[in-house]
Amino acid sequence: MRRWDRAAILLGVLLVCVTLLVYSPVRHYSFLTLDDDAYVPQNQYVNTGLTLDHVGYVFTHSIEANYTPLAWISYMLDCQIFGLHPAALHLENIVLHAANAALVFWLLLLATGARWRSFLVAAFFALEPMNVETAAWIAERKSLLSALFCLLAMAAYGWYAKRPGRKRYLLVALASLAAMLAKPMAVTLPLLFLLLDQWPLQRWESASREQRRSLVLEKVPLLLLSLLIAAAAYWAQGKGGGLSVGTPLPVKLETALVACAAYLKSFVLPVHLSPYYPHPEQLLPGWQVALSLLVLLLCSLAVYHLRARRYIVVGWLWYLVALLPASGLVKFGHILRADRFTYLPFLGLFVIVVWGCVELAEKHPAARKPFMAAAVCVLVAMAALLSAYLPCWRNGVTVMSRARAEAPPDFAIEELLGEALTNAGDEAQAMPHYQQSCRMNPHFDDCHINLAVAYYNRGDAEAAIEEYKFTLGYTTSPRTALLCLVNSAKIAIKQGNYAMASSLLSGAMQIDPANTEARALAESIGR
Repeated sequence: MRRWDRAAILLGVLLVCVTLLVYSPVRHYSFLTLDDDAYVPQNQYVNTGLTLDHVGYVFTHSIEANYTPLAWISYMLDCQIFGLHPAALHLENIVLHAANAALVFWLLLLATGARWRSFLVAAFFALEPMNVETAAWIAERKSLLSALFCLLAMAAYGWYAKRPGRKRYLLVALASLAAMLAKPMAVTLPLLFLLLDQWPLQRWESASREQRRSLVLEKVPLLLLSLLIAAAAYWAQGKGGGLSVGTPLPVKLETALVACAAYLKSFVLPVHLSPYYPHPEQLLPGWQVALSLLVLLLCSLAVYHLRARRYIVVGWLWYLVALLPASGLVKFGHILRADRFTYLPFLGLFVIVVWGCVELAEKHPAARKPFMAAAVCVLVAMAALLSAYLPCWRNGVTVMSRARAEAPPDFAIEELLGEALTNAGDEAQAMPHYQQSCRMNPHFDDCHINLAVAYYNRGDAEAAIEEYKFTLGYTTSPRTALLCLVNSAKIAIKQGNYAMASSLLSGAMQIDPANTEARALAESIGR
């Protein structure tokens, strides 16, 4: 059988068509207040289109606490061609997801020659409900692009493995770099290449000791590249305030254990998915940590017991290694975990399930038809769960309402839901959520600032000033303090209290002497 015959092409086309069909409703979805607005409509480096200055800027600066220049360039291209139309950006996302599914099928087929197994892995990947967050969220273009270049890097690596050479290695390096520049989570690629050497490329087992040493050494330049991109990502998160500094190591370790086990639970039963899983910011319950550790140990012991089947070992290690940057060992933001982090890691688990079940079916011929029937039923069930979950990504209010319904009570979710309601023009409904967020976390800057704006829009200027004053009393963020001082000064000027406004603006210019808004307001008072 030829590995890429007419039947394989038809299966690839079917895979792409089904993926586009199940995700087609996203063309009617809008930008979300959860990152989308800041990434595209409100981002001057994106919404004005593609220019050399903008390209230079995204390669030398962090935007929204991320270093993902290729993702920003893709947004610029969209805006250049289609303008600020969310439908176009959504459609590009699902086309990228369909392309990634087709690449998974193609790569596995070329590496193993197993047509139906490769197709099933790709179909599970395409219809996995956990991937809705990545495919239906414009802000997650970075994950889709990164996965695309990761898969292309693996294709280049397979080509290089057949006949190693400098030009082929350079292609691997360039594709790997593109994957990392789309999203730094791809920094584990060199380690994934080592896993591919084990299976399906079979480079390791037949190699001598010296050859194995060479297989490791050839990954060193790629590892250095990964370290460089990881450093840039760490810098971007720190500069943008996305990095949680001072988090105790026990909390990080517990987060990693619980998150890895929770993803396995969602892999088996992808229900009660949430766009936001808040971190409790403290030590997790002991029973939860112990149970997570037990699950991971039992899975690892089972893998060790079945180590003769290389696809099981590689699939399990693929899951752990690909997930490592987002496991929680380096803590970013206020989340415990996120569905989008499993986009590529779950491929290893799909390989284990499909190859394992087919192997059992081959040993028991009577089980072949029931296995195929079960596989079809699982795919239909996954498509149904995906279709049921997809509508919650329609707009900011539906997304955060889903998070509020599925996640534990959390101050960030309340504040984000308030923002979404405000953006939808329903500030009256937003205020209770801002107030609840402030009660749950009295030192959360965003809720106090949004509440101050809401008070002012309702005509209660004094309440707005009190919110700004309260925030100034505890915040350690110069940016937040500057915002509070300038906004309070604007209110004071409208009230005719120029002495108060002058004092506030003086404080603002002490924080940032070059702030043009504060300086212009001060000059207007002088006139």
